[in-house]
Amino acid sequence: MTRPLRDPRIRRSEEVWGGRVVRPTRFVTRTLPRSRSSASMLHSASATTRRDLQLCLDLFDHRVLTTRHIFELCFPSLRRAQRRLLILQQRGIVDRFRPFRSLGSYPWHYILGDVGIEIVSSWRGADRKKLGLHLDRLRAMAHSPRLTHLIEANAFFCRLAYLCRSSSGTRLVAWWSERRCVAEWRGMVRPDGLGRLQDHGVDLRFFLELDRGTENFS
Repeated sequence: MTRPLRDPRIRRSEEVWGGRVVRPTRFVTRTLPRSRSSASMLHSASATTRRDLQLCLDLFDHRVLTTRHIFELCFPSLRRAQRRLLILQQRGIVDRFRPFRSLGSYPWHYILGDVGIEIVSSWRGADRKKLGLHLDRLRAMAHSPRLTHLIEANAFFCRLAYLCRSSSGTRLVAWWSERRCVAEWRGMVRPDGLGRLQDHGVDLRFFLELDRGTENFS
């Protein structure tokens, strides 16, 4: 597979520059498996927009995003995000689940679907196995004891991206996940995320360390 020419608007997930939860939580996933023909997958992939591609790249980097996260990253309104996500879910580009909650309900949590995995693999010019993309592993996030921590760390950057979109000059030009930071520095540092902001000639890079007091260091 050949990687297409770089689109300058696809930046957040593409730019290159140099806790453990104490009590596990049981989740129930409502995601249902679906089989798709090659023709159906090609049709779904061909109907994707640049924004859909950016969302797929963000889901590849950050694994799980809620409806509100995706609205804050990509869409002008929550309602438009919900309508588009329903279409993408029906096409197999994204998949979704809701963790179990005894009172009320959690928002939908989105992961890459089977077609979305193929889109990312094509864009990256690498086989899905080489990229570590396996639908079963992504769905297993619904049961991960680290899900809450991951969602909260992602929420910080999504809110920051939304505020930057609403400002006149500030831009979030890079957002790295914990997994990417570990790979970049070979485990020497393990922040929950890394960001890069630009504003009128100012270039700020920072680490995020999210601590809810749930880890015992004694």
